[in-house]
Amino acid sequence: MRKTNTSKLLVTGIICGLGFTAPAYADSIRVNAKGNARIVLSAHSGYRTLELYSTHTQNEIGYTVSHYNGGSYHGTLSNVTGNMKIVTRDGHDTVILSDLVLNGNVVIRTGNGDDNVVINHTTIDKNLRVVTGNDDDYVEFSSATIGYSTKIYTQNDHDEVFSTTSTFGGAVLMNLGRGWDHLDLTYTTFLTARPKLIGAGQQDTFTDFNDNSYLAGDPILKSFEIIDNKGKVDPVDPVDPVDPVDPVDPVDPVDPVDPVDPVDPVDPVDPVDPVDPVDPVDPVDPVDPVDPATYNLGDTGPGGGIVFSLLNEEGSAGLEVSTGDLGLASYGCANVDVDPNNATRPTNGIGVPTGEESSNLLFAANASGTCFSAAAQAAFSYIGNGLDGWTLPSTDELIVLRDAGLLTSSNPGAAFWSATEDSAQNAFTVLVTDPANPLDLGDTSTTDKLTNALVLPIRRF
Repeated sequence: MRKTNTSKLLVTGIICGLGFTAPAYADSIRVNAKGNARIVLSAHSGYRTLELYSTHTQNEIGYTVSHYNGGSYHGTLSNVTGNMKIVTRDGHDTVILSDLVLNGNVVIRTGNGDDNVVINHTTIDKNLRVVTGNDDDYVEFSSATIGYSTKIYTQNDHDEVFSTTSTFGGAVLMNLGRGWDHLDLTYTTFLTARPKLIGAGQQDTFTDFNDNSYLAGDPILKSFEIIDNKGKVDPVDPVDPVDPVDPVDPVDPVDPVDPVDPVDPVDPVDPVDPVDPVDPVDPVDPVDPVDPATYNLGDTGPGGGIVFSLLNEEGSAGLEVSTGDLGLASYGCANVDVDPNNATRPTNGIGVPTGEESSNLLFAANASGTCFSAAAQAAFSYIGNGLDGWTLPSTDELIVLRDAGLLTSSNPGAAFWSATEDSAQNAFTVLVTDPANPLDLGDTSTTDKLTNALVLPIRRF
């Protein structure tokens, strides 16, 4: 008989969150004996986010399932060495893969509803397939690497596929279905062949890996191999059957119990001498409170970053910045005024307006499906020294970093995103004009939200 080592979680209407009444559903999250991970989330109404992230333990993946109304649960998957399949039923879902290295094939299927699939700083050694249902869907690759083939099916309605600083090792097939769609492959590398694009309509728009933009009907569309199937969507492969459970070995019959010998009568117990009263215990001296850790400017902070601002004289509170940027991403949320009150944001302990509240509003917009900010999502997903809570800096905090000489990057002339909006179309950036001299920087500027700029997260401690 094959020994089974299976980790399985069945969730039936049990969600951690204050004031949340869970609907009737059953989620299945498990790893079988072959190391294959399978995640199936039930249909729902509303908005839900599934995030898979590295725990920095070999073959272990952390996961969090969050509902927009506040309910969530989380856990870990161990011994993930094979394939991964993720299935979400109908409803508005966001699936995020962050900082993972996956050894097998990966299949992601979402049901009907406005869905987001984000693959961020993740390596998939073998094949990837993403299938979304009808309605408006968004698929993003950010600093991702796919070893073999990639197939994307977004079905009907208005869909978007976005890729930046990503590498595809095998054949790439994209079927965007009917509807007005947009495909953006800026700064994307294809190692073996140009991508194949199925069903490109006259109203679809594209941006190729040389940052050229055009309509699908434009005759200069030479970077893609166009296959006209008159808008028909390829049939979706059937869902793999669930592995059968191994039969349980029959229980061996129990040997009959030997009769017990009769017990000899017990001799009467001598009376016990009375116990002397115990002296009262002296009260324990209270433990002195532990002094909080203190830091100086330039020290390594609790999240592994560099301390660039102190918020009290003792140095027990301050701000730290990650030791490197997270790469290029768009601010997103174009034509949406996410933070109309950004000009009156509160200041920190030294009078500098913070970007924390603006970042929180962007993350809430991601979770609700109002719009999507790749820059804010990258900052929120960052884990430093095992600690989360990272956000985009405000424009004023970027200026503090500039004056401290901490705005450095390997991208000459690149700009850094702030959390501060200028309008529904623009947000503020700070430009690195000379990477060799970080104090030689331009002033802040207002930048189109769809532009790619660097993400540099900070954290309050």
